[in-house]
Amino acid sequence: MPCIIYDEENVFEGVNSCLKSLVGKILTEKQKPIHVNRLQNALVGIWCNPKDFKVEDIAPKTFQFFFKDDQDVDHILADLEKGGKEIKT
Repeated sequence: MPCIIYDEENVFEGVNSCLKSLVGKILTEKQKPIHVNRLQNALVGIWCNPKDFKVEDIAPKTFQFFFKDDQDVDHILADLEKGGKEIKT
């Protein structure tokens, strides 16, 4: 079985970026695909323009949201605990 060796610095970067991320599923009955760029643009406005915010598509209607600052993650989690915001399409 082949073995892959990762540079320790690359592993640390990957783990650190995941620590400042959230995973979410978009709940919709629509069958149309969700475009990452449109979702990212909508969330930037809703979430008060988090610095270096990025969205990655990881599964059907499931996305990982990456942030630069822990404060942005904390702010969004607090907002979601209050009921969050709904995106109309």
